Amino acid sequence: MKKIIYLLIVGYGVIFLILYNGYGSMVVLVMAALLPFCLKSITFLLRRKTRVVVRTAYPTVEQGSGVELRLRICNDSAMLPISKGFVFLEYANALSGERNKKKIPFQVKAEGEELLTVTWKAEHCGRMAVRIKGVRVYDYLGVFYAKVRISGKRKKAKEWMGEILVMPEYLDLLVDPAVGWMGTDGDGNLYSKHKRGEDPSEIFAIREYKDGDKLHRIHWNLSYKKNQYMVKEYSLPLVCAVTVMLDFAMPKKEGRRLAYMDAILKLAFSLSYSFVEADLLHYVVWYDGGAREPVRRMITLEEEVHEAFGEVLTASRVKGKSGRKSQAALLEGGEALRKEYAERYGKEKQNIIYYISTRKPVAEGWERRDLLEQLGCRKMEWVQIVADVKTDDEGLERFDDVRVREFGLGRLDEDVKEWMEGA
Repeated sequence: MKKIIYLLIVGYGVIFLILYNGYGSMVVLVMAALLPFCLKSITFLLRRKTRVVVRTAYPTVEQGSGVELRLRICNDSAMLPISKGFVFLEYANALSGERNKKKIPFQVKAEGEELLTVTWKAEHCGRMAVRIKGVRVYDYLGVFYAKVRISGKRKKAKEWMGEILVMPEYLDLLVDPAVGWMGTDGDGNLYSKHKRGEDPSEIFAIREYKDGDKLHRIHWNLSYKKNQYMVKEYSLPLVCAVTVMLDFAMPKKEGRRLAYMDAILKLAFSLSYSFVEADLLHYVVWYDGGAREPVRRMITLEEEVHEAFGEVLTASRVKGKSGRKSQAALLEGGEALRKEYAERYGKEKQNIIYYISTRKPVAEGWERRDLLEQLGCRKMEWVQIVADVKTDDEGLERFDDVRVREFGLGRLDEDVKEWMEGA
């Protein structure tokens, strides 16, 4: 718009020169004609003297908290201030497909710097791709601008891209470590920190001798040092007999898809984290629609919980019919997840599978009585995330060793608390 006004001014100057031919009108016309070159030169100088550094405050945030991006804009010019500038920011959630844009103004005095902190709320879980599409500095009339190069993780460029992981909220759950007990000692390379066993390859503890202890368990060297009999207690090998399975499959026309996905992630993340706190080995399983196979990760430490769910949140995206990458690959699953899991891991016996979905336990082509046998588990907790209005308990379908539980989408925390208290 300002460029159009400027052209109109030049046009009026030409008309003025024609009507009033003279030295003064000629000077006005020449100055008006040279003005763009002067303004463009100013923007060129400002661009060379401007530095922009971008930093993400936290690479990982929790859902519902604020995402923070920090920009430091420095003007190294000793004479020219930046009277007008804009930062063009775009951020998108790769899992949900949400995309937002921001236009942030700034001003910087000569030989000064401006610190900008941009914040927005992380409403849904996923990988937040942050992109600064450009930083512009304008001349003093706001007609011309120049793009400033940005310093970030890479070399200076006109654009900057970064990623922020939005992790699920955490519910503090009190789980029973006995859910992972298979009834017999395992043969793994990891050992329980809380229960003794009969595996002599690892010592669980050393204690004083009691009547009835076997002689071959006496620790003779330590007994000699302490001048009393000391006995070795052997360790219990751990078996990974618990699986948390995430099924994101849901109708394509489901309007509350993001809310359902957040609920599934929140519950699965809380279960996995609580199992680690209870020293309970377990698997986390989800479906990779791009590779057409289930992904399974063993969890033993807190760091592995974050790594596994980081993989879930950074799942690849598959192309839709239009050829564009429009739907997260992990949104597939359902029947494919169960069948592929049964083929790959069905022979590995599990004590319990926590199956978190938005659907009831109905599998096409499967007899319900064979569900546990196909998945290779003794029992199952099938958690169905439903709308806020829950069905009556009498309406829930039940069959042997499979407990079907309905958790309301709007009252997930309360339903999970009731579940843990009644477990």
